[in-house]
Amino acid sequence: MRVTVPRRKGIEEFLRHMFYRRVAEDDETVTYEGAFPFSLSFSKHEVPRGEREAFYRSIKVEGGFKSRYPDRIDVTPNMGKLVTFRIPKELFNLFKEYVKAHKTTVSEHLRLRIIGDVMDWMKLMEQTKKARVRRAKLKKMTEEQKHEEPVMFG
Repeated sequence: MRVTVPRRKGIEEFLRHMFYRRVAEDDETVTYEGAFPFSLSFSKHEVPRGEREAFYRSIKVEGGFKSRYPDRIDVTPNMGKLVTFRIPKELFNLFKEYVKAHKTTVSEHLRLRIIGDVMDWMKLMEQTKKARVRRAKLKKMTEEQKHEEPVMFG
């Protein structure tokens, strides 16, 4: 999904945290690409009441849709893939009770669980990549120190 938003305080950091990457920009807007649904809070991004409709209209979404609520804008990718699998009837009945107790649906619970698991995996991969970069820098520094002339104090 591609999302074009006006330049505004905190949005870039928020979308980067949601694993969106910047793909284009101009003086007034920035376009990001990503896979996860997200919400932009009017209060967190300091959008005054009188500017909220214009802010909502300025957001462009390709491969998804946006919805406006009194306190936020939700941006959701199109749901283009269907996932099916079989589980025992007894387990499914227990699961339906579980999601009912949590005031959600089977589909919504599974969708949110998949999103959460994939985001956790992406965070782990990002941390692992950063750790590899740090180890490589440390190794390079160590190698450079081996080739330096010893310093004698006397």
